[in-house]
Amino acid sequence: MVFTTFVNFIRTRGPDEFWRKRKIFKLSAHFLGRRRNCYSLAIRNVHRALQYATKGRRLKKRDMSDLWSARVAAGCEQHGISFYTFMESLQRCNILLNKKVLSELATWEPRTFEAIARIAREKAEIEGLPDVKNQHVPSGVITRGMLNMDSPNTEGCLLANGQGLCIQARGKAASPESSGILVALSEQASKLEPNSKPPTIILDYSDMTCFIQKHGVTTAVYRKKK
Repeated sequence: MVFTTFVNFIRTRGPDEFWRKRKIFKLSAHFLGRRRNCYSLAIRNVHRALQYATKGRRLKKRDMSDLWSARVAAGCEQHGISFYTFMESLQRCNILLNKKVLSELATWEPRTFEAIARIAREKAEIEGLPDVKNQHVPSGVITRGMLNMDSPNTEGCLLANGQGLCIQARGKAASPESSGILVALSEQASKLEPNSKPPTIILDYSDMTCFIQKHGVTTAVYRKKK
């Protein structure tokens, strides 16, 4: 008796080898040169890429955590409280926000973050936690408060750096081209009393009043209507 179909019971490597190589070539499709279509080169580079991807997943988590901590720490410094005291105060207030959410609030919702920082400061003062400082703006730091237009009769404001270049202008402020003249006025006024706080220059017009005030290396100009 002859079994003519015996060859069907023998496992061939043809289809299996094709699909195994196809899986590697799909992973190496974005490589350059022979690394994308030469199997002996592609499989080595794919294995190396997968090893780096495994390491990169851990490094990405660490880098994002450091980024969130830096953003929250910068917001805490702006509101006069250290990062660790801020986080400890939130825990004691039962405000369960992680660093990712706090960093998003510090970046895109500064007023919400300011309210949370105020709660943390009050809790830290009650509990006697350290590193609660008086609010101050470091020299040369531009804050959102310098562009505050919430005060009544304020029509516009302008910020200029020490070189006389306009950084930002809102509303009906002075012309950005005149920022150099305004910075020169504030610097000359500061030379009158070098050891005291820079004075506020008031330019009185018939229908408006301009206030020029120097904050470190930054000069702010406010325009108010009468």
